[in-house]
Amino acid sequence: MRLLKYIFTLLLISKSINLFSQIETISVDNLNLFEYNGTIYIELTISAGNTCNGVFLERSTDTLSFTGISFIDGVCGNSSSPTSYNFVDETPIINKPSYYRIKFGATQTSKILDAFVIEFGEKKFQLRPNPVNNHAFLFFENNQIKLHTFSLYNQELKKVMSKTTYLNHFMFETNHLKDGIYIFSIQQKNTQNFISGQIVVNH
Repeated sequence: MRLLKYIFTLLLISKSINLFSQIETISVDNLNLFEYNGTIYIELTISAGNTCNGVFLERSTDTLSFTGISFIDGVCGNSSSPTSYNFVDETPIINKPSYYRIKFGATQTSKILDAFVIEFGEKKFQLRPNPVNNHAFLFFENNQIKLHTFSLYNQELKKVMSKTTYLNHFMFETNHLKDGIYIFSIQQKNTQNFISGQIVVNH
């Protein structure tokens, strides 16, 4: 009797392992995240031949613990053609890193996408870190992807650095600069639009 019970248990375990191994991983043709005007947009396209029961958008601050923030109910995907979905997070985490992933059904998840939404406030820029040690990032608004010039001056108003970018930030090194207070300006090309502020260098 004990032998029959043992054999029955082994059969159940074997069946469970076989069922688990038959679960196919959901494949995607596209998974993209972008931010515009403080809102996160995520585009998802599930490859043809893949289906699941519901699609969740989840968010995290540490890549370990995720919370669901949006859900599309019903059967997702299609057996014969790619299927696209769009998610929007209108209240993202501000001024600190955040992470997103898609959950397919109950267990399967996508790769993790990272985001960093900056709220500039009255200064219209953010310097990280501040004070600056060896290098820093200076973020500013550039939603229209215009060319901007960054200029850095010492206390004698002598220019010690200059950079240009179409991005929304400048990355610069300060290894060669002495400790002290520096003045910077960011100006959009061929306009009078500029912002300015101070940078403290402290090695």
